[in-house]
Amino acid sequence: RFSDMQLPNNDTSLEGKALWAYMREASPFSTSKHKLHPGKHILAVAPGAVDVPGDDGNEMSVMDAPQWRIEQMKKFAKSRQVVDLLSDPRTKDAMNWHFAVDPALDLRWLSHAYTVLWWSDPVQERFWRRFQRDGLRYRDEIICACAKAVKHLREIGGGSYASYHIRRGDFQFEKARIPIEEIVQNTRANLREGELVYIATDERNAAAFAPFTSAGYRVMRLDDVADLIGLGDLANPNWIGMIEQVISSQGRVFHGTYWSTFTGFIMRMRGYMGWGDSNFYCMSQYLNALRKPDDKYNVEGGAGWWREWKIAWEDIDEPFAQLPK
Repeated sequence: RFSDMQLPNNDTSLEGKALWAYMREASPFSTSKHKLHPGKHILAVAPGAVDVPGDDGNEMSVMDAPQWRIEQMKKFAKSRQVVDLLSDPRTKDAMNWHFAVDPALDLRWLSHAYTVLWWSDPVQERFWRRFQRDGLRYRDEIICACAKAVKHLREIGGGSYASYHIRRGDFQFEKARIPIEEIVQNTRANLREGELVYIATDERNAAAFAPFTSAGYRVMRLDDVADLIGLGDLANPNWIGMIEQVISSQGRVFHGTYWSTFTGFIMRMRGYMGWGDSNFYCMSQYLNALRKPDDKYNVEGGAGWWREWKIAWEDIDEPFAQLPK
């Protein structure tokens, strides 16, 4: 049950603003009443919240964790306030939460879940990061359609291909809209001579990618594998973007657009598959952002939505015995 508060006129067909207003008032915890923000707060969970396999902790506060774990939490939080969910009076008795979106109140939870949520028990941290990896994925029809394209690209590419996501269109971050010539120059050290390059893009002018062919690379885009996939027969045209992401995720190396969440999920899928060290950005200043030997808990700028971070995939399958005591 969501709340003891009745729906207005018992109307179960509420939509839009009327539904949002009800949820703000009815929820035991709503960010419209308690101003939490992913750039200013982290949501920290003690092991007493729920049991997971391999976890026998029952602490009710994240501050009961070993000191080394508390230090990791501080590094993760940086200047953000730690909201200790099981002991904070705002949240400890709330069985459900409502995350409000309201620009007038500066309420927008634009963030990775993994850069806001913290578990004081590493067993639980790894469990829930695996839960996100294994449970939130694209449906089988999308994966199967992509498999045909990936097989074809690997066959004509001599066993592999390089991939790119080059965002154009209405992308608001002008600094990332660098010339194609510059992209080739920035990334060619990662490519093999004459390599097949797959480009996921919203640029409809194929001639725009002539700098790749001039440099000796063979370029293919979604149009080149559309018939093989059966793109015109998809049950939902909204799957096209997801198909582009999966095909791109299978490249030998991948180069993406900084500030693009479309690029971000490609990189995260690659990280899940153990290919995180072959993720690059097209801009020279961010080219090796994911290859720096930083501590995985070092998430710059709080919520960090503009790029991916190693904490999403690094060591999430490692046995507890290998972690520091």
